[in-house]
Amino acid sequence: MKTHRDVEIKWVALFALFFISDLVLINVFTFAMSPINGEDYGLSRMIHGTTMCKRLIWIVHRSWFQITHWNARLGEQLAIFWMEMPRVFFDVSFVLFYVAFIWIVARLASSRRVFRRTPEKSIIMMAISAIFVVLLWPRFEVFYWRTGFAEYMQPLVLNLIILMVFSTHKKIVGDIKVIYFPLLAVAAFAAGLSFENVAPGIFVYMTLVIYSDFRKYKFLSKKMIALASCYLAGWMLLVSAPSTRMREHIYSRMYGSAQQNFNYYIGRILDVVSVFWNTSWPLVLALMISTLFVICIGRFKHLRSVYLLCVAAFISNAVLIFAPYTDARAFVFTWVVMSVCCLAVIDLILPKNGKWRLIVGGMFVLFGFIAIGEAIGIYSYYFDFNNEVTARSDYILSHAGSSQCKHGLPISLIPSAASPRALTNREIWVANSLNQVSTYFDCKLVLSNEK
Repeated sequence: MKTHRDVEIKWVALFALFFISDLVLINVFTFAMSPINGEDYGLSRMIHGTTMCKRLIWIVHRSWFQITHWNARLGEQLAIFWMEMPRVFFDVSFVLFYVAFIWIVARLASSRRVFRRTPEKSIIMMAISAIFVVLLWPRFEVFYWRTGFAEYMQPLVLNLIILMVFSTHKKIVGDIKVIYFPLLAVAAFAAGLSFENVAPGIFVYMTLVIYSDFRKYKFLSKKMIALASCYLAGWMLLVSAPSTRMREHIYSRMYGSAQQNFNYYIGRILDVVSVFWNTSWPLVLALMISTLFVICIGRFKHLRSVYLLCVAAFISNAVLIFAPYTDARAFVFTWVVMSVCCLAVIDLILPKNGKWRLIVGGMFVLFGFIAIGEAIGIYSYYFDFNNEVTARSDYILSHAGSSQCKHGLPISLIPSAASPRALTNREIWVANSLNQVSTYFDCKLVLSNEK
């Protein structure tokens, strides 16, 4: 017989399913509306009817050139692949990776409890994850900018899958059949190829998990060691690639970091902290409040395994000190870890008392509708930006083969009213790489203020 509490949970689960469905749908529309932007021009080409075989041949050639001449990261090759494929393929991949992302974040935050209970509670936790991301995620370019999604979000999900294996390994690794384990090993190797700064932190986390199990159970898992080794091998291949070294050298000269003395590293530390705080402060405050709260109620020990992820996040941030410059997207893994810790606290303190359950349920519904409104607002920015980009593209294509295309067709840069959090306008890249945009359109372009 169903209790009153069971009925309440089912009603909340229905709202959760509604919020998940709506947010997924709005996010899909936003991604589908996202126009070609910045580096997209350099990693793709105009396609006027071609066979799948020719597409794949072009992908191999273009990817090999990118690996050997500029960037060997997995995400760069994924961007080349997806933007050469029919657009609907990329849109479908967005659905899969977006749902996987919110599921993994919820799973990491509550792996030992909620996901071993009823499906309703799992759905509720996924909805909280989706709502939290919409309200506090620092930069949506890794979701909606096509190059950003392929270069950062898709490899990030792959890294999180490997991370999830280690955080819940007693269940997952034991269930993996020998015949499937090589696939997981390949995934670990590919994940290691994804980010220069993230892999050191995750590898340290892997090592801590393996060492902790050895101390507790006097047992070393060969599967865990093999996965960690594959992950490390992928990262070592990435950082030792000639293109990686060449790119670092170019950026070092560009940002004036040839003289690497004490003052230089102090400056780098300040720059990393500054960029991190300026882009992530709402999420940092949420983490601080959540952590202080769970400490005050004396339940921090229940989340020590989750907060161990902060070690990996700290290392991934610290590695950026040795980079020539600080890109906000480099903090993407840290944003996930902070989100996971906040969600773990929410999961831990979800009330069992009927009165408090009613209040929290009301807040859940309220924030759910706020998140939907926020997502619709972000969609509107991409809708307007897409109209502007499409109009400019149509203007360029209408002059194809003309004398202006041969001597220099003037174009204007497109402004955007959106904040960098919602939409990263890569028109500065267009201005600085006009030759690549010209190659994309097969039309020589110049900025209108040059005419």
